[in-house]
Amino acid sequence: MYDSWLDSDVEKYSLYPFDIDKDIYENYEIKIDVVPKENKYFEVIIKDRGTGISIESLKAMGEVAKSYKERKTIRNEINEMPSWLKPTGGFGIGIQTAFLINKEFIAYTKSTLTDKVLEIVFESRNKNGYIQANNSEHKMQRGTEFHILVKKDNFKYSLGGFVSNYISSGYDPMNNDDLLAYRILDSVQEYCNSIFIPVSINYNNVNLPKKTYENMSFKNSNNSYNYSISDSFDEIYIWDKDSCSYIRMKMGFKSANYRIDVYYKGIAVNKGVSEINEIPYIYCYIDTHGFNMKQILKLNREELTKYGIKAVADIYYKAGELFMKVINKALEDGKSIDSNIVTVFLLLAPRFKINVDNSRYKDLVKDSKYEIKVVEKDNGKFVEGTKSINDIIDNYPNFNYLNIEDFRVYGLKKIDYNMDSILKALNSKITEIDTNFIIADEKFIDNMLKYCKIESIRYIKTHKSKTLIIYRINEKNLSDFINTDKYTRDEFVKMLVYDQKKSNRSHRLIDINSERSCIPAMEDYKDLAVSKIPHGISQVQDKVNIVISPLTKSDGNYIKNINNYDSFIDNIVKRNDYQNLLDYVYENRLEDNKVTRDDIDELYRKLIKEYYDLIKNKNN
Repeated sequence: MYDSWLDSDVEKYSLYPFDIDKDIYENYEIKIDVVPKENKYFEVIIKDRGTGISIESLKAMGEVAKSYKERKTIRNEINEMPSWLKPTGGFGIGIQTAFLINKEFIAYTKSTLTDKVLEIVFESRNKNGYIQANNSEHKMQRGTEFHILVKKDNFKYSLGGFVSNYISSGYDPMNNDDLLAYRILDSVQEYCNSIFIPVSINYNNVNLPKKTYENMSFKNSNNSYNYSISDSFDEIYIWDKDSCSYIRMKMGFKSANYRIDVYYKGIAVNKGVSEINEIPYIYCYIDTHGFNMKQILKLNREELTKYGIKAVADIYYKAGELFMKVINKALEDGKSIDSNIVTVFLLLAPRFKINVDNSRYKDLVKDSKYEIKVVEKDNGKFVEGTKSINDIIDNYPNFNYLNIEDFRVYGLKKIDYNMDSILKALNSKITEIDTNFIIADEKFIDNMLKYCKIESIRYIKTHKSKTLIIYRINEKNLSDFINTDKYTRDEFVKMLVYDQKKSNRSHRLIDINSERSCIPAMEDYKDLAVSKIPHGISQVQDKVNIVISPLTKSDGNYIKNINNYDSFIDNIVKRNDYQNLLDYVYENRLEDNKVTRDDIDELYRKLIKEYYDLIKNKNN
């Protein structure tokens, strides 16, 4: 199939996409024509330069995706292909999806196995279910042409792209009925984004821009990647050798840039991507080719499997790490980089565990346009304000942060925050707060709290019964516990029994309404901290050491009806779940912790007593 592309010393299986000349890809261009027809139809004609459909393949189409089993020559060749080049499946699946549009369509095909052109009429089971094939005089090169009639009123429209441009150019549905053609243009642009094989579509002299072979001439290479970075260092192009993925990352401050677009061999994957935590300030395009389709995608081919989510997230974060390391090396080498790019690098460096002397680059960010929203003391009270990156870079990331996301107010045009409630709560405790400013910038905070170690947490109750949380990050802090004040400590202890009705995301629990909860490790109970939390327990999102609660929701209900501590504690410690908890904590205690199982039991009894006294005093 592609021996003529290669030098004799190149093994097919180890072939990289950039070992193939660009002209070869261009020769396999997929062309789509949208042709107006009478009776409110468009004819969509899709032409490819693939292997075509032989009679043998056609016979096998009765069983979806089994066509290649009857095509031993092609199957053997596919096995020799590098993973990025292998087709996603045999003929059959893609063809049958056309029946969602029309009960009948026609294909003209010329196979690699014959010089004859076949005309094939496909009928769905809703019609007669026949596949009829006859020799044809239709002139064509090797490959396949599909001719599908699409009714103009079959589709709903969403604004954006070619549809919006056409409507805004003077479209009147009373004079024109060709809006569907522009919807097809938008669909092809959204779902067909192969970086190798070009896809062209034409209607009324409107063409898609070609993206083929985009930046595939890489200047750098290591064991895992081929990559090139732009002269301005704001964009990187990567070929991940292990996963056979093409990755493009671009830095920017605008929120629209915080997005991941994922493709599987050029086909858009829309679902499951939202479960991957985004890297702030970076837009990422990933087109992965190295996985078996059943491994990475669900049957609808639009949604990542659990394995796929994990695999794509790994590709994404490792590519981000490479991006940061390349910029770090350039700065160390004294390369000239725009202040806004240096700013993004310094903000993300802690997330990727890159040690940077921020003060060394202070002069490089003095012209940065990036500003951080804060609340700061001014004439004896907290007010809203901003800080430039130059104002804070010396101590970054070691600041105080607010749980600003819990005070969102959704308006018609944008997300806002209930700052009046926040300022009122802060000013009520201003004499007890020893910092001059607190970060109140959601994206900035989200970048930090999940990836930087938290030193202290403090709760302040607002007049609307929400809890304002002040976090302190200190990357140099090596302690195994969280510093708190008395009020916050009591709130932690109450959270040993998680009450979903009263939850306001205190200490940022992942709310799964579980039977057993957990709390951040405080100094008295640091020896109860565990290295991992089993599935099924509400977990703390922040980077803190955590203690699994010895109590369940049932204990929270039981305490309401009992006034004797001995009875309460006996009811807990005699149960199997409590003994199992002691075993789990002992087996998963933090590294270098020499605490014994008896010590763990004693500490848990102390914690249960503190909870009992707190709840009973509260109720009295």
